[in-house]
Amino acid sequence: MPQSILYYPTINIDDSPWLRSVILYWDEICSIVPYEDYPNLSPELLYLAERQQYRAVYPEDFFYNADSSEIAQVFMQRLRRFNPAQTMRIRQNHTALIHTKKIYNPSLATAIHHNKLPHRIFEHLLDEGLIRVISEDGWIEMDKRIIHLYMRTLAEYIAKHQRDMVIGSEKNYNLDDIYRHTGPRRDRQVVTLLLNECLPIPSMDVGFEYILDFKEHRRDDLIALRIKIADFEKALSECDSPRSIENEILKFKSSWQTELRSTERMFSGDRINFTLGSLRSFIQDAGGAYAVIQMAEAMGANPSTSIIGAAAGINGLIGIGMQYRSYRNKINAAQQHNGFAYIVGAQQNGLLKRNEQITIL
Repeated sequence: MPQSILYYPTINIDDSPWLRSVILYWDEICSIVPYEDYPNLSPELLYLAERQQYRAVYPEDFFYNADSSEIAQVFMQRLRRFNPAQTMRIRQNHTALIHTKKIYNPSLATAIHHNKLPHRIFEHLLDEGLIRVISEDGWIEMDKRIIHLYMRTLAEYIAKHQRDMVIGSEKNYNLDDIYRHTGPRRDRQVVTLLLNECLPIPSMDVGFEYILDFKEHRRDDLIALRIKIADFEKALSECDSPRSIENEILKFKSSWQTELRSTERMFSGDRINFTLGSLRSFIQDAGGAYAVIQMAEAMGANPSTSIIGAAAGINGLIGIGMQYRSYRNKINAAQQHNGFAYIVGAQQNGLLKRNEQITIL
């Protein structure tokens, strides 16, 4: 599993099983913040920052990147796809606030060429009447749809250009927003991994300070647990037949049951209450998705919606699936074999869609 996870879509992150799992299994949590000294970070994030577990990501840091014109080009293309019949100008009931430093920092105007990200996007939106400056401290009003479109593009760009960073959320639809479902094309096949009620997560009654103390005390054990998942992801991406998938599932299931027993003793020994949560990751296809298709077709299932599973313990389930998503130009090359997006939850609810079926082998 990668070292940093970028939360999408908001700045602050609710105290939730997702946040507690990320605190434990990732080196740091990130979110996109308008500018340094931003005054509205939640108490949870301020504490995590103090413990060096949270890092604010500032858009203007990426405006100096030589490739920053990429985000301007992508955003402009997406903006042009809006239905011309829709009124995109400022309307009282369809606007929200965004800070100029998220799309444009005036102090950088002389340092950056006019066709780079900040100036190009800001001037275009201003010329089209799609933004309105409402205060002297940098806040502007913009159509909610445009804000959403820009923030999605920005999150993609940041994750792509940060080594060992992935995008994460506690909801399926947030990642669906970035890695959109597409029609069946071989170059858009994605392997999906589901660990249902297989991931130890601190209970909601355990304070952050105790979780972080536990993380420091058990650092090597937790890293080993993380590596096992990353190795499993890599193995799945490279499977070339249904039999190889079955073998990898059985190997992982056996080792993971041993890890869970060890982890339970570890949590109990440090008096940390925990629940078994669920994790879902999306893995770039290196041949594994084709093997999933073969397996699903052999079982008479729809390969694009099925999760082929194997029982793991009393309640747990390890599932493998395949989907078609737009992802290849949105992830770092370092994520070629490991997962590039993660959903974590206290229960299975929210990790599977209504049209997805779990079949026990």
